[in-house]
Amino acid sequence: MNNKILFSSLFSTEKANSSSLPAWAYWLLLSSAVIIGLFGSIWMIVTYIKVYKLKKKIDKDYKKAAEDAVIKIKGEKLPDINPKFKELFTKNILNDLDVFQLVNTAYLNEAKNILLVGNELEYSYSILRNMCVSEINLFRNSINSEIWNSAVLKQNDLFKNSPDFIDEEKFNKKNFKLIYFINSNYSSYEIYKNYYHKLEENGMIVVILNSENKSDLKLLTKELKNKKIRYEISKNKEKFLYIVNSN
Repeated sequence: MNNKILFSSLFSTEKANSSSLPAWAYWLLLSSAVIIGLFGSIWMIVTYIKVYKLKKKIDKDYKKAAEDAVIKIKGEKLPDINPKFKELFTKNILNDLDVFQLVNTAYLNEAKNILLVGNELEYSYSILRNMCVSEINLFRNSINSEIWNSAVLKQNDLFKNSPDFIDEEKFNKKNFKLIYFINSNYSSYEIYKNYYHKLEENGMIVVILNSENKSDLKLLTKELKNKKIRYEISKNKEKFLYIVNSN
């Protein structure tokens, strides 16, 4: 038997069978696939537009609520961020959008006391204290005293009071409406375990996420879901993690 002829014959038969579909059926299947793909693309575009419009409305409502809260508490609109602070402090400069997010959160929650936790917080602390009416505490090692004192000497009018440092004894006796973590070396789970119990009723932890905080984020969110503790992760300029005292 000639293997070459046999192989050629089989190939020719398979080819004939595969092309036995009528032309009209082939074109019907092709057009159906195109229509389904087109409808899928249109649905995705419509959904995106709806989500975009909804987010825009939520952002607008949030901004209006924040402005109303500021005027109610402060008696006037928030000023622009003073550019002199960026000249005085060059490390760990927060984006303006993130600054206003933190400031607005303070007013919306009517926070009388805020704890600031992290490293190199000279800029963050001075900006928040300049724009908020809340008492803002921080640990002494959160700022560099030499950098701070140098800034005070250069621009004394921007610093009316000394930093409100808190030690371990005062920390253990006090709870907070808001606890902000900025440039922190703690993991998200460590933050939750060590600071959640220090929140007042309906108080909130706010973390500007970095590589350290993100390392065990999935572990944390799993525990928060199991314990039915409200949390949210949202994007401003940076990603923010919010954990609400849900007890």
